Amino acid sequence: MDQSLWLYFLLVLGIVALPGMDMAYIVSSALAGGARCAVSAIAGVVAGGMVHVLTAAIGLTALLAAFPHALRVLVLLGAAYMAWMGCQFFRTRPATASTEATPALQSSSVFRYGAMTCLVNPKAYAFMLAVFPSFLHSDRGSLALRAAELSGLTVATQIAVYGATAFVALRMHRRFASSPATQEWMQRTVGAIMIVSAAILAHGWL
Repeated sequence: MDQSLWLYFLLVLGIVALPGMDMAYIVSSALAGGARCAVSAIAGVVAGGMVHVLTAAIGLTALLAAFPHALRVLVLLGAAYMAWMGCQFFRTRPATASTEATPALQSSSVFRYGAMTCLVNPKAYAFMLAVFPSFLHSDRGSLALRAAELSGLTVATQIAVYGATAFVALRMHRRFASSPATQEWMQRTVGAIMIVSAAILAHGWL
């Protein structure tokens, strides 16, 4: 791996490891739904990240930056979505051996919500606008090959960091979620965190 790719990796690692909407969602999914939901959440966030890479490659991120009101609307919609999702954690009853998980905690829904969380994350847009284009140029290969290298590094970093985060959250889940009452308390705590995070995010863009 050449020197510029190492630098890109370090920048991506710093951004991904910085606590934010994506990490909060993955932790929330792990605590509320266990391993299957954690994996679905990571897959959703990574899928959303790939969409960010594609939009950066074709210039849509720069277009959003040129029209800040459009970006503001997107972020506010994301905040509203996060608040709604937090409310779902209050409404969801903990799954037991004899009951199925509610639709809010099904893998397909968790994946879809994870992708949406990533897509409305302003941190991702800022990174793709300020950093990604600077590393697209390479004297050693085509633009498409370079974009593929950067995309691969981004995905691998996300999987490693978010996987480690989910592992820690799952250990907490297995230790403390031994009863429906405890799991319900954890879900409501997660819901409250997401609602507060949505309020902070919206306040910064109003």
